[in-house]
Amino acid sequence: MPSEYAIAFDPERCVACHGCALACTIWRNRPLGLSCRHVETRWNLQNAMPRPVHFSLACMHCAEPRCVAACPKGALVKEKDGRVIVQEERCISCRACQKACPFGVPRFPDSGPMTKCDLCGGFIDEGHEAPPCVASCPTGALSFLVLSPEEKQRREQALLDLLRSTER
Repeated sequence: MPSEYAIAFDPERCVACHGCALACTIWRNRPLGLSCRHVETRWNLQNAMPRPVHFSLACMHCAEPRCVAACPKGALVKEKDGRVIVQEERCISCRACQKACPFGVPRFPDSGPMTKCDLCGGFIDEGHEAPPCVASCPTGALSFLVLSPEEKQRREQALLDLLRSTER
């Protein structure tokens, strides 16, 4: 059974410190607002007392990425290690990937190709144990894992269900 890289997220541990998004922005040298990871707060209204739920969101590198299937130019490619990579020279900024992504992850600058998390491939390839977003999380809400495609799908669905059960 092949294994794939993934970043797991535990919303019970997230305190919305934004350290993960800041680490991503700094390591990638991106302008503010174009981080590959963003933090969003939603409300769980299912109990008598509404409570905030924080989400640290970035590309899930899905087991079966809808964005890859939606791209008319083949600009998105799923690697053997599970990473979904943007081939920037092929991207025409049509936003089909953004519409297909159930997590709303792809970001578009004012001009140029789509940008998204690539699991900091170069950083990991250099022997670091985890991408900067994971390494900077003070509460352990993010963890860098190697999962089977089936486990990856289960985690994706659980996060999607939680996102759908909350309101902005």
